[in-house]
Amino acid sequence: MGQSKAEGAWLGDDYCESRGAGEEFRLEAVDRPTKGFRLRPAHTGQCLGLPDGTTRRWAHVVQLPCRSGAPGQVFRFDPVGSGAKEEPSGAKEKPSEAKGESSGAKG
Repeated sequence: MGQSKAEGAWLGDDYCESRGAGEEFRLEAVDRPTKGFRLRPAHTGQCLGLPDGTTRRWAHVVQLPCRSGAPGQVFRFDPVGSGAKEEPSGAKEKPSEAKGESSGAKG
């Protein structure tokens, strides 16, 4: 994100070997205007948000003064699976088959 403290500065990935306070964020739980989190850059204390609460695709996320009830400043995190793959029922192999070994007699 860089180190800009300016209101309206865009959030962007500028990872260049070292990370600073511009890439550290504080999550703040809120209940208004909806339940979620404000994301606050550590170096400014402002809030990340979408200007005017836009829902336009590919809108730039910017840092803005925190405003109670601002819809564009509340973010939600949806839970995802654990990442573990589940096998469909009946798909388990016997250990000998999994290793490519034959269960028949050697000859």
